[in-house]
Amino acid sequence: MASDDTALSAQQETAAAALAGGARQHEAAEAAGVSRRTVARWWGEVAGFRRLVADLRAEALEAAAGALADRAGDVAARILAIALEPSSVAPRDRLMACTRALTFAGQLHTIADIDRRITALEQRGDQEWRPASSD
Repeated sequence: MASDDTALSAQQETAAAALAGGARQHEAAEAAGVSRRTVARWWGEVAGFRRLVADLRAEALEAAAGALADRAGDVAARILAIALEPSSVAPRDRLMACTRALTFAGQLHTIADIDRRITALEQRGDQEWRPASSD
């Protein structure tokens, strides 16, 4: 039976951080100073433990996305420089750079649009919208 204990021990927090960082259960157990079976039990029985792992993973992904977004202009400029360089870059590579630049621009537009929509929903306080439960 899963419990929803909100106060996790330092060992559970350590194991959760390790799992969120990509460690396997035995590696997380070693980091926390417990057995692999204990980590497996926490995963299966402590909803707060699974939720912490999910939250830490989400934070890491947000940080990575932010870092990529911060450099997106530089990346786009470099791709365009390659695409527009007539002399030292092979035509095939210029075409690939153009294709990637257009794909990248489309993806950034989609992400920005989704972000704007989510922000609008959150600001409006729409009662019909609720974040998905992690249970």
